[in-house]
Parts: sequence; C-alpha cells; structure tokens
Amino acid sequence: MNATNRFSLVLGLVVSLATMFGCQQEDNLLIATGAVTFEGAAVTKGNVVFEDTSTGYSDTAELDAQGNYSIELPIGEYNVAVEPPLAEVKGDDTDDDFDYIKVDNIPEKYRNTYESILKVSVSAEQLTHNLEMTK
Repeated sequence: MNATNRFSLVLGLVVSLATMFGCQQEDNLLIATGAVTFEGAAVTKGNVVFEDTSTGYSDTAELDAQGNYSIELPIGEYNVAVEPPLAEVKGDDTDDDFDYIKVDNIPEKYRNTYESILKVSVSAEQLTHNLEMTK
C-alpha cells in the first residue's frame, strides 16, 4: 500500500469515527422542560441557556408567554443561565447589531453560565427542571 492510499484510508477512518461520535450525541437527545420564575412570578421573556462544561455542548431555549421552556439535550450536568430578550440596535457603529433589553426580573448573577448558580442534571429519570431566581 503506497503512502497516498494509506493517507486516504486513515483520513476516511478519522472522518467516519468523528461522524459516528458526533451523531451519537445528537441521537441521544432528551426533551427537558420547565418553568422559569423570579421571586415566584413567571419570567415570560428571555432565553434559557444550558451548557455542559465537560463536553462543551450548549443550547438555548426561548421562554413562552407562561415562562415555560422546552429543549432537547443529551444526558449530562448543565450550568444554566437566563438571558433577557435581545433587541436590534440601530445606528450603532459596532459590529454587534443586538443588545439585551433592560429587564428587572432577571438578575445579573443568572445571566451567564459561568456565574449562575442554576445547575441541572438531565437524565431519563429527571426531565423537568423548574428554575427559581431570587434577588
């Protein structure tokens, strides 16, 4: 076997393994649901961000009018953040075309997955995660 054939064989094997492991995580998604509240009242606008720092997997779900969310996630341990909704910024000279809307019901301490104290464990046995924020 010459060097070109070996390279092609190794490259094909690497691509096949990467595809297999990448799809395997997506094939094992579970639907996690819950509600987000602040001081007992539903948070009806914004997004919930789930990040598994051990795998790097991250995804976002939008809150509905009752403060509920639904998201497909692989089994894992997640840091969770609640972000305010975004609004388009017009006339801004920066590359960012969106900025967070000012809200009082999502404290700063919950707005990113590195600082938020919200944590959930997603498993087949535990798919409902209600998130309560306080001042």
